[in-house]
Amino acid sequence: MSTKYNWTTGPISASAAQTQARILVLNNTSCTRKAYVRIYDLSFTPKNRVFDESYVLAPFETAFITVDITGIECWEAQGTAYSKSVRFYVTGRDEFGNNTNGNTILNADFKLFGT
Repeated sequence: MSTKYNWTTGPISASAAQTQARILVLNNTSCTRKAYVRIYDLSFTPKNRVFDESYVLAPFETAFITVDITGIECWEAQGTAYSKSVRFYVTGRDEFGNNTNGNTILNADFKLFGT
C-alpha cells in the first residue's frame, strides 16, 4: 500500500480584510493523483471542519480552490496525497482577490504529520 502524506499549515491568524482562503494543489508527477484538502476553523475546541473536498489531478495538473472563510479568526489548512510530489500552497485573500499580508504558506512551510 502507498504511503499517505498529510500536510498542515498549522494555525493561521486571519488578517482583518481576509474573506477567502485560496489553495493550489499541484500534481508534480507523471501519474494521475488524488489529493484531499481540508480547512478548519480553530475558534472552537475541538476544531471545526469547514471544508473537505477531494480532487483527482492529471499529470502536472493544478487545482485552484477558493473557499469563503469570512468571519473566521484563526484557521488551518491541511492537504493529503499519496506522493510527496503533490505540492500545496495556501494564502488568505481579501474580497478583491488580493493576497493578505502574513497569510501565505508556501509548500516548503507545510509540516508533515501522521504518516
